[in-house]
Amino acid sequence: MSLVTLRDITLGFGHPTLMEGINLRIEEGERIALLGRNGCGKSTLLKLLTKEILPDTGEIQFRTGLVVARMSQDVASDISGTNYAVIASGLGEIGQHINDYHQFSLQSD
Repeated sequence: MSLVTLRDITLGFGHPTLMEGINLRIEEGERIALLGRNGCGKSTLLKLLTKEILPDTGEIQFRTGLVVARMSQDVASDISGTNYAVIASGLGEIGQHINDYHQFSLQSD
């Protein structure tokens, strides 16, 4: 079974329709890249995959237990630290251990 299957997705925020009749399958082990001009629907597709928005028509199926997450394009003004530390902080206690290990590995004897 696919990780994610989109069938006949249509989505619009007015006119013109942003997506019409979109079909996509993402299989386990695949890597994908989203390339396109501003406004063509890359972020919208990611929002569909994270269930932040719903399609006007069509069906999205997820493998049972699959978790989909995305990082916002907008950086909050109150964030400080390295990119590594900020990303690790989103992993909770495990992220703290990973960040501690990373910092320790950077120290020279």
